[in-house]
Amino acid sequence: MLQDIAPYVYHNEYTPCAPQPEDYLLIYREQELLLRQEEASFSLPKIKELAWSAEQLHISCRYLFSISQKHFFLASDTTASSLSGYSFQPIRVLRNAHPAHLAFAGITGMQLSHWYDTHRFCGRCASPMKHSDKERMVYCPKCKTIEYPKICPAVIVGILNGDKILLSTYAGRDVKSYALIAGFSEIGETIEGTVHREVMERSRSES
Repeated sequence: MLQDIAPYVYHNEYTPCAPQPEDYLLIYREQELLLRQEEASFSLPKIKELAWSAEQLHISCRYLFSISQKHFFLASDTTASSLSGYSFQPIRVLRNAHPAHLAFAGITGMQLSHWYDTHRFCGRCASPMKHSDKERMVYCPKCKTIEYPKICPAVIVGILNGDKILLSTYAGRDVKSYALIAGFSEIGETIEGTVHREVMERSRSES
């Protein structure tokens, strides 16, 4: 999570720049990320590993965000063929991976990658969308529809009973794990209302 990457600092401001040799590449395929697994950690490919011209990098790499002084760029999965020593791994391997700031980058980048991938065409007139050079936004040059990344407010609730805490689990998953009560806010719902509803739905208890 965001607080776990200290002393590194996440910069979400959209300040696109030219890729530099030490900047990172985020390359996804479905729910997988291209990485190199090491003994107790992992690494991501860097720009310097691509023998590409500045023009090709500009065309093929999309700026996403920065963490401290390093920039992260999105590239298509076809880029993987130009990199050696890496393999696609399920994104879930990053949950407890180190270094934490690179794991955070991989998970955050996947959300943006999915948004870009599902907004290639206008939902109103089906025309190809164009990317803004000034902000993290895509727009339709034909009907002027504008799309920004979707933000989904959510809550995580700790329900205490003395020295015990209520945990829930999900059926039908490969790995059985426990988690706090959590859920997304619905349209027109306050955060407090979300807490009350989620507690009722998950535990059948009054909050």
